[in-house]
Amino acid sequence: GRTYQIQYGRRYLFSGAGAQTQSLRLKRQVYSSASLDALVSGTGVASGNLNLCLDFGNDGVCDWTHNASTAFPATLPATGFVGALNSYLLTQNQVAWGDAIDVPVRVQIDRGAQVLLTNLALTPVGAKTRFLRLQAQDYADVTLSLQMGQSADAAGPLAFTVDIGADGTVDWSYSGSHSYPAIISSPNLATAFNSYLSGLSGEVDVPIRIVPSPSLATALHSFSATPTNQPDLQPANLQPGTGSPTEGDIVTVSANIQNNSDHDSGPLTASFFATPPNIGGQGGASPNVGGQGGGEWYIGSTFVPNVPAGGTTQAAIQWNTLGFTGDVPVRVVVDPFDRVAETDEDNNEATATLTILTRPDLLISAIQLSDEEPVAGETITVTLPISNSGQTAASASTLALTVQAPDGSTSTVCQPSVVVGSEAQLIETCTWTPPAPGLYRLFARADRDDTVNEFDEGNNDEWLDVYVGLAGPILLDSGGANDPAYDAAIGYGVVDTGQADVTGSCGVEAYQSFRRDPTGTLAYRFDHLLPGHSYHLDITLYECDGAGRQESILVDGNPVAGPENLGDGQPHRLSLRLDPALYANRSISVTITAPGIDGAIVNEVKLYDIDYRYADAGG
Repeated sequence: GRTYQIQYGRRYLFSGAGAQTQSLRLKRQVYSSASLDALVSGTGVASGNLNLCLDFGNDGVCDWTHNASTAFPATLPATGFVGALNSYLLTQNQVAWGDAIDVPVRVQIDRGAQVLLTNLALTPVGAKTRFLRLQAQDYADVTLSLQMGQSADAAGPLAFTVDIGADGTVDWSYSGSHSYPAIISSPNLATAFNSYLSGLSGEVDVPIRIVPSPSLATALHSFSATPTNQPDLQPANLQPGTGSPTEGDIVTVSANIQNNSDHDSGPLTASFFATPPNIGGQGGASPNVGGQGGGEWYIGSTFVPNVPAGGTTQAAIQWNTLGFTGDVPVRVVVDPFDRVAETDEDNNEATATLTILTRPDLLISAIQLSDEEPVAGETITVTLPISNSGQTAASASTLALTVQAPDGSTSTVCQPSVVVGSEAQLIETCTWTPPAPGLYRLFARADRDDTVNEFDEGNNDEWLDVYVGLAGPILLDSGGANDPAYDAAIGYGVVDTGQADVTGSCGVEAYQSFRRDPTGTLAYRFDHLLPGHSYHLDITLYECDGAGRQESILVDGNPVAGPENLGDGQPHRLSLRLDPALYANRSISVTITAPGIDGAIVNEVKLYDIDYRYADAGG
């Protein structure tokens, strides 16, 4: 035979196949692992088949089995029964946790033998401590749920104990079989929580000691607590700002939260909401920036640590009113997520209305000139109507008028400071004297320095293109001192092409100086004519050489006078009103032609800008 050193054991004697039950004494707690040795001897044979079963808790279920050919005597290690052991321990509430308990172990065998259970090894589960923050008071109902395990954990048996307050007592125990993660809800634990919170005040972090088997990831999943004595919270005196602010102002929204009970509320939240009255823009409407169809918008929340029994606490936020105009309903909701159990949950809201004015909106409707077709050197009055469509007056700002000259240079015409009242218009005037002819651009900008907070910053500009005409009269003494060659800078003059012109004089009179082209064609050009103006072209033709020229006048190649016979030796003074169609492109070319070898001659060329009026005599 064999000699066993038994440190701890139970002896079962079987004369034949059968079952016997004895108990193992151990501490009532949850274990993460358990093992023992089953020593089998006295079978009367050296070897043979052995069917051995161990049932922990004696519930008729074999929690460990051995069924194989075995050489005797045999030492059989038994493992894998910790779940069954924990399940039994969790049900034995007649024994306090941590005290000794006798666990029945049924041994079943298929032959006569001696069975010794020895070398019992137990590993207690490590505790996991979590915390819940609660207001110290008496609770009628407290429940929580635990999330056990993770998706990677294999399904299997689960057992755990929960000690509220970590005072060594087990307030909730559980056993079952699960796939993971598993959410397991508790019974009402109010008694355990109330016991821990008794005599404390304010907010308290309650320790919760959890002992799971197997040792799995453990988390508090949800929690609910209903106080025995409940507050009754009600908002009053909602103040959504003061006066009539302008859109974009920061206003203080406040409400007094009353507690109509004899019990403190504990921590809570007050949330504020605002509803724009309609969708759109300036003029009492609000753009739909954050909601559907102009619906209610969340504008802020504040945390309230406590509203004392029978007392009042103010809740306030700072609200940027940008996007809201007109009569805006503002609503406060106390405890919007129902975190605080109250005797009346239907009196937690209040609503008030705040009138918000639209911001200033400056607009220059037009640039108006005292003369829509000015000429160089003429002093023009520029009128600038500036309006403010907002319900709020615009503070002092600069209204700037600048001009871009034909050469691209820019200068300031005027820059008055203006103050435009709410929903009002102001007329400003400036004077401008264009120094030279050509195309100018007048550019006006309201609030040049961007000092006014406007609803629309993109409508402050207005511009006007102005063509400045040639200032008349233009008097050219052909062949004399005032007979310049054409220059684009001055916009007029003689155009000498081909064989060079000859200039001279045959007397002291102005008409006796002359310009002659040997090839028979003289040309002058005038630019910067205004289509809305009327012009007369005066030409003096005179010859002192007796050649008897027959001369014609053409404008842009179109005959307008002649042929004129100069053979009488007298000055011929022609005054021609130009058809506006000839200078629709703001420029004309005047040519004097004469056939023959004597060439064309001209003595004076004058262009007048006239005020032409038509009168129907007798009509």
